[in-house]
Amino acid sequence: MALFRGASLDDIEPANSSADELARAAARLADWLAPARLPDLTVEKVQAALATLREGGRSLATCNHHATAVCGFAKWCHRTHRVREHPL
Repeated sequence: MALFRGASLDDIEPANSSADELARAAARLADWLAPARLPDLTVEKVQAALATLREGGRSLATCNHHATAVCGFAKWCHRTHRVREHPL
C-alpha cells in the first residue's frame, strides 16, 4: 500500500539491517500506511507499484508474489463486502 500511495523503496526498506535503521523504516512505513484507504487500491496504482519493485531490482518471482498477495487481498475485500466491486 505504501508504494501505491507514492512511497519509494528507499522510504520503506532500509539500506542495512541494523536495529536503528529497521525501526526508522518501520516508522516511515507506518506514516505511509496511516492515511491509506481501500479506494487507493486501483489497477493503475498496483501496476505502478509492481513496476517500482521491478525497477528497484526485485526479481520477477518477487513481483509475482506481490501481485498474487494484492489480488488475494482485493478478492477478500470484495468477498467480505468491504468494497462493492472487485477493485482489480
